[in-house]
Amino acid sequence: MMMLYVLAASGLCLTSCEQEDSKDLGDAPLFQRYMLAVGNNGETIAYAAFSRERNDFLKPVKMTGDQKISVNGKAMNYNRLDNYHSVAYLYSLKLDNNANEAEFEFVRFKDNTIKNKLVKDNSLALALPEDLKTIEAGKVVNWKGAAKADEETMEFILEKTDKRQFAQYFGEVTEDGKGFVFQNLPEKGKYKLIIRRYKSAPTTQNDRTADGEMTLCYFDIRSIEIK
Repeated sequence: MMMLYVLAASGLCLTSCEQEDSKDLGDAPLFQRYMLAVGNNGETIAYAAFSRERNDFLKPVKMTGDQKISVNGKAMNYNRLDNYHSVAYLYSLKLDNNANEAEFEFVRFKDNTIKNKLVKDNSLALALPEDLKTIEAGKVVNWKGAAKADEETMEFILEKTDKRQFAQYFGEVTEDGKGFVFQNLPEKGKYKLIIRRYKSAPTTQNDRTADGEMTLCYFDIRSIEIK
């Protein structure tokens, strides 16, 4: 089964219309979500998001007033529409490729800084085959790297972006956890193939009753052509 996600380019909303400012929320506890993404080429990006309700990160909270978010001592970018933008994590910052960890510092109040740390785990690294140029329906592609573990989540996406639309097509992991397959394929053309492995754990420091999540993500991206 192939899942399809399409948005007309003219209607693509990259900034939530329901954004809240932290300075307007009083002492309401905020849920935290962090991610450290590591590419096969060494590219390393840190992400953060905040919300008033658990798992409601499409209604994000922007750090205003006394509230701040930084990673490894540097202020994070809010909703910057660059190559590192993520709808799910509206704060991002490109780190040095040799950075081994991401230490997030969330200033909730002037006298209250909440710290959480993600450390790279290269046992999660994965890569697409170097000679992969195209995808065939029903044909398994095995990645380089460890098989999927039970506590991990995988994504396999064919992505197409043009002036008219943004479309994503999703593949499935194989039963042995070593590869992926697209049972059906979109129309012929050039696509971006993205493979991601996620492993998550709870945050170690929280804003009182609001717990959080930290995720390591290892990924690889390849330009391919469907013929």
